[in-house]
Amino acid sequence: LVVEATSHVARQTEKTATFGISGRGETIVLSDPDGALVDAFETGALEPGVTAGRIEGDASIARVFFQKATRGKKNAAEAYTGYGTMPLISVNSLYHTEAFHVEIRCADKGAVIRYTTDGSVPTETSQRYTEPIAISKSTVLRAASFTDGKMPSQVATADYLFVEPHTVPVVCIDWDPADMQRVIRTTTSKGKTEHPATMSYYEADGKLGLRFPCGIKPKGAGTLVYAQKSLSIN
Repeated sequence: LVVEATSHVARQTEKTATFGISGRGETIVLSDPDGALVDAFETGALEPGVTAGRIEGDASIARVFFQKATRGKKNAAEAYTGYGTMPLISVNSLYHTEAFHVEIRCADKGAVIRYTTDGSVPTETSQRYTEPIAISKSTVLRAASFTDGKMPSQVATADYLFVEPHTVPVVCIDWDPADMQRVIRTTTSKGKTEHPATMSYYEADGKLGLRFPCGIKPKGAGTLVYAQKSLSIN
């Protein structure tokens, strides 16, 4: 049996499954009616939209990843053996009063680092990092690494504010500007699709306390017709 797993649903070629798979990774076990083990598959960690599976006829690779689900169809020809290594951003404090430079490094020396400064997720066509980046105004810096044969890395994010510091902790939610504008301006009903984002919690002094990936979608009933939307963050 060929299994393709995503963070939302797992299925086999003969029958649709009704159970969910954790994005953190799980083991799928297939057994016959007598309970004898037929096959087992470890999905590995799954990013939104990513699926895990096997390459037909190649038993040397236990698991590969695909960038697009192929419900009811054969897996895509292009497969990846894993994820790239997430880069590290040298400056993570929130408040600044003078211009400064930021370095981005990656443990994988063969990786290409690409970055954005508008909150969008870096892609293979984004600006390539070759030297320290000058920051002189409020900026959302996001970076990812790209390595041949691997999925893009998780996105590294840093928030920089050139404003009068607040006296209370600050929460920053960074997500693609296009998604944000579409959700806030045009959505009038509950969303079914989560938009990937990054949430960061900064202490009152501007030091980073916690940062983690999240999903955002519109939530509410009649209030969604107004300009200020209710959002669900998971």
